[in-house]
Amino acid sequence: MYRLSPKESEELQHQVVELLERGYIHESLSLCAVLALLVPKKDGYWHICIDNRAINRIMPPDPNPTWESYLDHLRAIFEMLRKECLFINQKKCYFFTNFVTFLSFVLSTDGVHANQSKVYATLEWPTPKTLHDIRSFNRLASLYCRFIRNFSILITPITECFKGRAFQWFKEAEASF
Repeated sequence: MYRLSPKESEELQHQVVELLERGYIHESLSLCAVLALLVPKKDGYWHICIDNRAINRIMPPDPNPTWESYLDHLRAIFEMLRKECLFINQKKCYFFTNFVTFLSFVLSTDGVHANQSKVYATLEWPTPKTLHDIRSFNRLASLYCRFIRNFSILITPITECFKGRAFQWFKEAEASF
């Protein structure tokens, strides 16, 4: 479970209501629940991400998957998009693949993994010189906190550096960095 700020909680509620009104989702009395996350987009809007892995683990697999059923499903999706005047970016669409890079993660049949190019960028990050540098590094490193044991303990000396108004870089922060 992820904590949301009041602003994020309000945005998530707004998006869920909009999806309900459009008929894309409906209320359920099921005991199963899925995790919904909000991810900021470059244009300032929020992208809702749904993690269905828990439900997928308990659902029985389709005993007879056929390409035709997948194609029928894709046709239905494209028809709904067309009906609602929604557009897709073809450069961002991938079909019949075992993995896809989404946001800062690689999603595959093996699960969710860190995008190695982002990991490399984090490892090669220059030593921060300003509060902005510290905050930028913290945002990038925080993307992968789920993959790093004791992340909150490791990042604490760095977060201490941007609690004040003036830039301060402590030796503890350098060791953690």
